[in-house]
Amino acid sequence: MPRRPSQPYLRVVVYGVLVVVGGVGMTSNMMLTRETKRIQQEVALSTAISHQALLVEQMARQAWHLSGADAPDARRAARAALQRSVTDLSGSRQSAAQLTAQLARSGNAADIKPTLSAQLHAYQTVALQLTRTADGPAAERASGARWMDQQASGGLAAALQETQRAVERSSDARSRRLATFTWYRPVIVLSLLLFLTLLVFRPLEKRIERVQDELVQERDFALQVMTTVGQGLSVTDTQGRFEYVNPAYARLLNDTPDNLLGRTPFDVTFEEDHDRLRSVRTQRQEGGTSTYETRLKRADGRAVPVLITGSPRLSGTQWAGTIAAITDLSAHKETEQAIRILAALSHSLELERTPDGVTERALQVLSEAIDLAWLVLYVRDGSTFCPTLTSGAVPPEIWTQLSRGVPQGEGRIWDTLNGQAVYMDESARPDYAALGVGSVALIPLLRSTGDVTQVLCAFRGSRAQGWTAREQVLLDTAARSISAALERAELHQEAQNNAAYAETLLAVSALAESAVGPLDIALQTLQLLAPTLELSQGSVLLLRGEGVEAVTAWDRTPFLEQLRQQLSPADQELLLAGVHRAARGGARYVPHYAQEPDAIAALVEAGLRSVAWIPVATLRGTQYLFVITRFGGLRGWPPRDQALIGAATRTVRVAFERQESLRQLEQVALTDPLTGLGNRRAMDRALHAWTTEADHPFAVLMMDLDGLKEVNDALGHDWGDRLLREFGQELRARVRSDDLVFRPSGDEFVVLLPEVQPAQTPEILAWVQDAAARVRRHPELRACGASAGLAFSHESQSPSVLLNLADERMYHDKRDRKPKRT
Repeated sequence: MPRRPSQPYLRVVVYGVLVVVGGVGMTSNMMLTRETKRIQQEVALSTAISHQALLVEQMARQAWHLSGADAPDARRAARAALQRSVTDLSGSRQSAAQLTAQLARSGNAADIKPTLSAQLHAYQTVALQLTRTADGPAAERASGARWMDQQASGGLAAALQETQRAVERSSDARSRRLATFTWYRPVIVLSLLLFLTLLVFRPLEKRIERVQDELVQERDFALQVMTTVGQGLSVTDTQGRFEYVNPAYARLLNDTPDNLLGRTPFDVTFEEDHDRLRSVRTQRQEGGTSTYETRLKRADGRAVPVLITGSPRLSGTQWAGTIAAITDLSAHKETEQAIRILAALSHSLELERTPDGVTERALQVLSEAIDLAWLVLYVRDGSTFCPTLTSGAVPPEIWTQLSRGVPQGEGRIWDTLNGQAVYMDESARPDYAALGVGSVALIPLLRSTGDVTQVLCAFRGSRAQGWTAREQVLLDTAARSISAALERAELHQEAQNNAAYAETLLAVSALAESAVGPLDIALQTLQLLAPTLELSQGSVLLLRGEGVEAVTAWDRTPFLEQLRQQLSPADQELLLAGVHRAARGGARYVPHYAQEPDAIAALVEAGLRSVAWIPVATLRGTQYLFVITRFGGLRGWPPRDQALIGAATRTVRVAFERQESLRQLEQVALTDPLTGLGNRRAMDRALHAWTTEADHPFAVLMMDLDGLKEVNDALGHDWGDRLLREFGQELRARVRSDDLVFRPSGDEFVVLLPEVQPAQTPEILAWVQDAAARVRRHPELRACGASAGLAFSHESQSPSVLLNLADERMYHDKRDRKPKRT
């Protein structure tokens, strides 16, 4: 029993201790809760003030951007960004005001400057005013931006820093008081430890364990996300060396993360982009975030376009490096390029009016996005796909194979009849592959009717390379534009050809009415045909017996004449045989010269594609033939071309016949029927031409036969005619090839003598007398003679004056010779 009284006491003590401990614990918990809440409020206030400081700096930069933006779009974007920052600052100020008010109620906000809110309000007001006057004068914008920048780096920034330090000092003091309270009350702490161990620490430990587990899980999740995310991530230190690189970034560089650690962004960027890297690195050191495009340099040397967003990495308030997110822009760039290529192709094809222009433009545009060597357009001709147009320099040895076409069943081109393209990494034709043809794409060009009559073949050349999905989509899409453009070009070209053919025939018909000679008509006809038919060379062949003379009218292949001169005698015989065969057998069109059994190898190697021989007409023992050629290209001699050539040839033939008839009529009209010499009309025409157009000296020799009347009276007109004929023959036998002899009338004869000077007068008069002497060999004509007189072109430019001068001198000669005859 002695201890019984103690039981209530102990119980009281226990209960008292428990009450005290409970009271102390409750008091401590209340104080801890209150102080913790205040610390949280101060931390939140410090965070809000730090956020306000960042917003102030950001708004200052945005204000400068707005003040310096000239373009309307740029100003609108800068104003929108500044407005968002103003809104953020307003919200931050409200949060800070609430926290300040809460702390003020607890009597712990004495160190917070009351003027800070007013300063922030003024700063916000200026920024808001700047957004409203964004379209105003640049000077006004610059003034506002300058004030904001001064505040961001001066008084406002200092006030924010001072306020933040005051809050941090208050928080530190509160933490020290809590620590002092703990050390000064060890009994309470020891007492509380027991209870806290049972009632607080154990649950708290479990909670900490849960939090640690959650943090580990979050860390592992973050690492898993960073490792598996498709976007590249990197972390660099203050020296710019990689501390962390995720696999996606390493894949962009065709490398491994471990191999990249310790290297710098400069090592994986092209040298021409290094200045940009230095600029953004400086910007991040100053606390700025940057987003820019650049190109990464893969381990294999290829470039990868990327978008990099970098933010400063902070350790406390110190810059500790950069955290960057790298986005691969390859697909985006490829899509942009494909869209640009297709748009450019569609636009450029609208401007083309010929199938040749369409294919050439298609290769030019598509080659910007795809590695192509040549494009060849195949057209179905019955059971064979034949090449009709090419774009790009197809090597001759490969073209020799391509030009043979693809018969049915011998190539994958026939698989495109279902409208589906065929893409081959290597040529399915051994004869093509042996010549170095690499990848081949066969894209059908669907007509508006839905039929496949044309196939566009894209060749990669000397190496096999697969066709990517992007390239296939690009070619399939481009094929629709090309098909439509080819249809338009064919219709346009057909209309142009019809018009050109009609114009050419009209021009040839007009030429046939001209007064030029047969050879000139033939040459000018070829010149008219050449551009319409796209001829490489056109010549007129003149056949006289076994001899052949070629006169070139149109030549785009100046090397051909030199090549012809270098041909062997056997090859020249083959050429000559072909000419005579055409002269005997009529028009001969050869669309594929290389397939001719007697084709000359040198001409085939020179690129002769097609040739045609067309007889024109035979005139005065000379046969005229057209020979026309095409070098390179794919065009043979379609029926329309042959029809145009035939119509032009017939027109020229009619012109030849008409001119020959006119020539014969004119010859009769200008010829003395008795002597065969030119008559007065011919003399007047020639003398007029010489006096007005000739640039050389000449003489007019006039002669008169003495004794013609006596012969006619004594022997009859037959002997008189004989005298005239034989004297004319003697004159013709003595004159030069360039001299012209006429019998204008009766017993008068006239000779026009080019390149004659007065000093030659005795010589000329002597051969006149010699001609008269030859006539007097007939006994019946012994009494006949001839008187002559000369006039020279330097004496007058008038035909009548020259004739009168010669006539006067002839009569002087007649008078001087009369005594001699008697």
